[in-house]
Amino acid sequence: MSDSIEVDFLIVADRAEVLNGKLYMMGGGWDSIGTGGPDQPVHFTAAVGFLVAWNATNVDHACTIRLEDADGVAVLSLGYTIKTGRPPSLPEGATQRVTVCLPIAVAFSHPGMYALVATAGENHRRTTFQVRQAPASAAPTLWPPPS
Repeated sequence: MSDSIEVDFLIVADRAEVLNGKLYMMGGGWDSIGTGGPDQPVHFTAAVGFLVAWNATNVDHACTIRLEDADGVAVLSLGYTIKTGRPPSLPEGATQRVTVCLPIAVAFSHPGMYALVATAGENHRRTTFQVRQAPASAAPTLWPPPS
């Protein structure tokens, strides 16, 4: 690991959370999402795993999540700080994984390719996905048919 903190993974999911150091997600790892239009926000979660070096514990680390369109223009940028301690039972020199889940709500201005980029220091991880226009919902079918 060249830096004191490394972005280990970045996963998009319908919903995700971290409990007791474990990542729980529903609908994770997709590469396409539908939108009802530019005025309809889409909700999803970015799950990011960081590896923190032994000598980088007990220090604040500035991180960002950036949502970009196909031209690299920022649609959304979220900054946050992570910090982890060093438990007494941790072997000397060991790295620690810190997992963060960030709920995102964004109204995409148009369908197309987008990228989510997680950055910590000089290190980053990128995942891309397609935003597609969801078909207009059809009228519900009634069963049994009205008499």
